[in-house]
Amino acid sequence: MAVDAPVLVGASISFSPEWLSHAQKDQREFVTALRGQKRPVKIETIPRNRLHELMDEAKLDCILSSTTRPMKDTFRAQRSIVFKVELFKSKHVDLDRLPAIRIGLLANLAKPEVPFSGKVDWYPLRSISQGVQLLASRRLDVIVADQTRVAMTETDMVVSAGLPVLRYSEIALICRDIPPLRDFVQAFDRSFELSKPGM
Repeated sequence: MAVDAPVLVGASISFSPEWLSHAQKDQREFVTALRGQKRPVKIETIPRNRLHELMDEAKLDCILSSTTRPMKDTFRAQRSIVFKVELFKSKHVDLDRLPAIRIGLLANLAKPEVPFSGKVDWYPLRSISQGVQLLASRRLDVIVADQTRVAMTETDMVVSAGLPVLRYSEIALICRDIPPLRDFVQAFDRSFELSKPGM
């Protein structure tokens, strides 16, 4: 591959300007550093179940993935992006007073363990925006989401439920292990070192 060709990165998340404007500081720094490399980067949004297949076929240079599955002939960046998956509720709802908890969860996600001892009913969601609307209309009690996607709905009526984080999802930059991409990943890691205060 030509050393000045764009690095094609597959991700299941769309890092749109809207997403960046609501992202947590560390998330924004990661994506900004990735896009700010000397070598151009093209990030394509691809369904999660296709990422590894396209990497195996060498149709992508890199992926942003939380996988722990061993991947042959790949090289991983030291820095990763972390999402906290937690429970969110309507601002004025007291969960302790509810006889049953109605939980909204994106339809493609596995049900996490939740800290409720009473009855729990699960409802599939098409999007976090839909979940926020159902919270506002009191048709759900909580939703499972990350802070950035809730912030993107720009509501002030939905807040963290104040319960333990359900899952930390760590997304790594994983590239095919060939010299130009190894150089790219090392330059990406160095860019964080160079941006530290006092450096």
